[in-house]
Amino acid sequence: MDDDETILDLLAQTLETQSYEVDVARTSEDALPQVLFRDYSVILIDLVLPDTNGLSLYRQITRRRPSLRSRVIFVTGALDTGEAVRFVRLVNAPVLRKPFDLGDLIATVRRLASAQDR
Repeated sequence: MDDDETILDLLAQTLETQSYEVDVARTSEDALPQVLFRDYSVILIDLVLPDTNGLSLYRQITRRRPSLRSRVIFVTGALDTGEAVRFVRLVNAPVLRKPFDLGDLIATVRRLASAQDR
């Protein structure tokens, strides 16, 4: 999930070329039902979303499905608030800072996905 449609499309296309099945959500309102009722190996969440922030979405997801805590990768243009920095450190989730290399995206997704297969 990302707030920028161009980036969202690029992320989806990149992961699809690596044989990942990708569902796209542009808002937390769209994402939450998908995440709650489907199983995902990896969930990408932008910290800035049109209808909320990624931290709030993460809390909603993991409150209802705690097993998904270790499957989240945060994407952000900047960790611009102390709260966001503290939160990301607390949950110990990977963070991809924009602009990031697509190779880093693929490597991070592979690492989390393979950890779920163990």
